Amino acid sequence: WDTAILLFNSPEMKAARYTIETSVKSGRLAMKSDRNVISNVDVQEKLTHLILSYSSRWLQLGLEIVLLFHDDHKHMKITKKSLKNLISQRLLSEPSTVLKYTGGRCKTPSGNFEKELGERVQCHALTKILLLVVFLDAAKEKRILGKDQCLFNKSSSVKSSREVLESISTDCMGVEGLIVKHLERYGIFVYHVQNPLDEYEFSIDNLAVDLKDGVRLAKMIELLSHNSDILSVMRIPTDSRELKCQNMGIVLKTLRGLGVPNISDITSTHIIDGHRPRILQLLWATVSHFRLPSVLPPSRIEREIVRIACLKTRENIKMRYETLALGQRHEEEGEYERIAALLLEWSRIICCQYNVAVKDLMNSFTDGTAFCSLIHFYHPMLLPKKEFLGTKPIVQKISSGVAVVGSSCLKSGEYESQNLSLAKGRVSKLGGIPELFAGIDPFHPQQEKSFVIG
Repeated sequence: WDTAILLFNSPEMKAARYTIETSVKSGRLAMKSDRNVISNVDVQEKLTHLILSYSSRWLQLGLEIVLLFHDDHKHMKITKKSLKNLISQRLLSEPSTVLKYTGGRCKTPSGNFEKELGERVQCHALTKILLLVVFLDAAKEKRILGKDQCLFNKSSSVKSSREVLESISTDCMGVEGLIVKHLERYGIFVYHVQNPLDEYEFSIDNLAVDLKDGVRLAKMIELLSHNSDILSVMRIPTDSRELKCQNMGIVLKTLRGLGVPNISDITSTHIIDGHRPRILQLLWATVSHFRLPSVLPPSRIEREIVRIACLKTRENIKMRYETLALGQRHEEEGEYERIAALLLEWSRIICCQYNVAVKDLMNSFTDGTAFCSLIHFYHPMLLPKKEFLGTKPIVQKISSGVAVVGSSCLKSGEYESQNLSLAKGRVSKLGGIPELFAGIDPFHPQQEKSFVIG
């Protein structure tokens, strides 16, 4: 209320108020004589319906400011009926003037008094309506009620301040655009236009349904990247599958351009059809790429490393001091580099108990044995040790396409596929974990960042 009062009493609004009041009083802006707001029910209904196009909160604020009745109605409950009564009794009428001409004995006087009353009430109504439109336009531009409050109802046929003024010109003056041209001549402009994106509800209740059109994903990209204007190219509303495919195509192209890993196998169809694993994969990869320290704080990894290192095993005692020193060495590096180093050490300190050597976050994970070791460490009942090979084999690629694994001869990638499939199958039983490594090639490993995010 205080901010709105300051705006209403600002020099710009004072100039606009003076222009509107003098224009109406002098007759330069006037309703046609047959559009009497007192006796013409059709005009009353049209103006009431037009004014109710504004959303309830904005309309209440505008009426309180323009009619100056806040102190008397500060506890008024906002309902369509109460606003409609307020418009009828205060905006399209002037109780003090009506009482002066009728003396409280009738609704309307007769003879010349009826004409004079009609003229005065029409001047009052036109002045207040124009002030209401101009003030609400300025208040919305200043975001007095917050950024996300729509000025007009979603079901309204008018979506801009200019359309409201043009409707008043057509319905009350019989001339299209008269008010807009007159106000602009005196430097009074209205700017607000409510776009479909302004009315879009970004809350999510169901991932399989609410992400289909790509708009919410585009909003997520803007919030995470801070420099993308992808929402401006979204097609809204998405009434057809074709439009949804176009939006999702833009979203996926943008994510890949921003360097989000592990989404090359995701298509627009996956999201539109509500494919849960691919949706979770996309969300996890995106959020992890932009907010990895928030999802996986370095301090949390360090605490887990210390906990494991404190376990009284021969391997951990040997690696304990080396582990803690490694975390300290990376404190001054970037957050991603620090997380990668800590994850590497976390993997090493666990996998060493299974005689699985982990030297990096790429090659050491391609055969699936390291994954199986991590799963068994935290969920031994989910993946018993006897189901995967406890010792990382030496795998060498030979020209014939056959890999030598220990003393046995397997086709290239057979051993790797066995343990990877085993790891992915058991992890899926935990629930809520998307498949992030569907395309691992043991001889062409992915980049380190893909493994860190996965």
